Amino acid sequence: DHRIPAGGEIDRHVSAELEGADLILMLVSADFMASDYCYGIEMTRALARHAAGTAIVVPLIVRPCDWHSAPFGRLKALPQDGKPISKWPSHDDAFVDIVQSLRQLVAPRRESLSGATAPLAQATPASTPVAAARPRSSTLALRKQFSDIDRDRFLEEGFAYIRAFFENSMEELAPRNPGYEARFRPISNEGFTGALYRDGKKVAGCYVRISRLYGGRAQIGYSGNDNA
Repeated sequence: DHRIPAGGEIDRHVSAELEGADLILMLVSADFMASDYCYGIEMTRALARHAAGTAIVVPLIVRPCDWHSAPFGRLKALPQDGKPISKWPSHDDAFVDIVQSLRQLVAPRRESLSGATAPLAQATPASTPVAAARPRSSTLALRKQFSDIDRDRFLEEGFAYIRAFFENSMEELAPRNPGYEARFRPISNEGFTGALYRDGKKVAGCYVRISRLYGGRAQIGYSGNDNA
């Protein structure tokens, strides 16, 4: 609604966009579920158009909430497996998954539209000639010099990603695998352990930390047991 001009009727503008859309994305969170307008009005009309075949509704799960019991719970949600964007170790990975899935969804329609307009496009002469490619090397990237702060920042960001990846993955492991239980235990800002149990018996463990060797550069270390 940020594109609605001052003084414009919000309901009328939103309704017009909703009626004219071919693809409707619902950004699902607890706030969305609690909104009388979003959940009660916009969602109801969107699902009606989806059922009539005049639009496609795709739920995008932004944050954890009980969306499976909602009227749109039967629809395939994004990102993959309906995992909330906020639970992905990297939000960028979640958005890439969404974009790729939506591209596959709309590709057939775009191809049909481009096919219908192809004769017109071919009949229209190009206004600007395309320059011929000039011969050159395909490997022009030069070696980059990294400073100490670049290396430290990469180390810290890399460890933060690994930690979030382990924590989120272990959190979802048990619900998907009956009989298994996983424990994630942070040791400090620079280390954590993980352990996997099957029927109460430990079957795997690990310890990941930033190792700061005397006289050398810090690095991320891994050991195959959870003895910190």
